[in-house]
Amino acid sequence: MQKFSSYLLAEQERVNDTRKTQVATTGGTYEKTGKFLHPLLQPKSKIISIGAGLEHTKVALQKGLGGENSTHTIHDMEPNPEGRKVKPEFTKAEDIPKNQYHAAVSHNVLNVVEPHVREHVMHSIFNSMKEGGHAVIGTRKWKGDIDKTKNAEPGDEPKSLWVKKKGGASYQKGFDGNELKDYVHDYAERHGHEVKVTNLKGVAATGVHVHLLKKAKPD
Repeated sequence: MQKFSSYLLAEQERVNDTRKTQVATTGGTYEKTGKFLHPLLQPKSKIISIGAGLEHTKVALQKGLGGENSTHTIHDMEPNPEGRKVKPEFTKAEDIPKNQYHAAVSHNVLNVVEPHVREHVMHSIFNSMKEGGHAVIGTRKWKGDIDKTKNAEPGDEPKSLWVKKKGGASYQKGFDGNELKDYVHDYAERHGHEVKVTNLKGVAATGVHVHLLKKAKPD
């Protein structure tokens, strides 16, 4: 099978792949994320959801943060807003304000992009956050999940697949055990951030909580 880079796939196809992961099954994940973040945040905190998919994920996050009684402000970034009744605040990661958010959320995004794109997503997460802020990041797992995918061939990194589809292929990477935790911690360290990263069970298939203790000084 011919392997396709994310940049060689049609852009519309690639962003559709990321959005599909948010359509049906992640509402509960976002509500659980809101409940986890709620005691960590001060009133009137600002939260950014990166790669939010459809607007139901924002509603679910709001519900977890206290619903109608919440004083928090939630913004979301989604590169493909088609099918949404309520448009996202941002459709481009570069438009997200820097150092403005007390918390960042990103679910089922890192696992559908290749390593070079994954780095850009991580940059968006850390770039958006205030020092002292929190992030919740979730992905799919490999064992018992992605490894059972049919009509696919191995990708170039461990526990990854190119899944054949009409007009090309979509990418999937599983994260088991401490893989996501180690990746996020390594990214932060490489870019000069001081963080505490812990595995977060019961929120996503694989999830981590990131506490941004000290942010890297701007260049």
